[in-house]
Amino acid sequence: MKVLVIGAHGKVAQLLIPKLVAAGHTVIGGVHNTDQNAAIEKLGATPIIFDLLGPVEKMAAAMQSVDAIVFSAGAGGRGYDQTILIDLDGAVKSMEAAKMAGVRRYVMVSSGASNHRETWGNAIRPYMAAKFYADRELKRSALDYTIIRPGILTDDPETGLYQTPTTNQRSITRGDVAEFINAAIADPATIRQAYDIVNGPYSLSEVLH
Repeated sequence: MKVLVIGAHGKVAQLLIPKLVAAGHTVIGGVHNTDQNAAIEKLGATPIIFDLLGPVEKMAAAMQSVDAIVFSAGAGGRGYDQTILIDLDGAVKSMEAAKMAGVRRYVMVSSGASNHRETWGNAIRPYMAAKFYADRELKRSALDYTIIRPGILTDDPETGLYQTPTTNQRSITRGDVAEFINAAIADPATIRQAYDIVNGPYSLSEVLH
């Protein structure tokens, strides 16, 4: 498949791209700054400028001939105004663009517990709300979506083991999130499914199916 990774310079995306390439996919890395191009090329992807603040039509043009989209972008602490514009509005515009371009497969990297309002702390409430409503819009779309909600992200070594979150286990390595995306994107059984994942005792296939 030809896969567009939106937010390709992010930490999870940079671990994902080599996995997609190794699986035989052709990868396009959507970035917002040409200074990131060299890093994306080094990972084996072709970089393109993909502006989530720009018009939907321009996004759709960048999606021509793409088979699948991974949305792994985020405002990255640049303020709650940018969180709304990127994590919510940018995500929804990318969904609209995908439909305009005829791309059906869409994988959303969301956030753990964003679907449980009662757990939102005041400090990250706007971020969680952005993820909540972006996920809701994706579910309402006609896209063949998969929503992945990882727990607290760590840079620990990849384990290959997963489970749903528990009181005692709320974290997951970025490498394991990347591997989950890599496995899910080409698996029809994951279409129109949402997964809340942290590290645990179960294999990837056990959690996916």
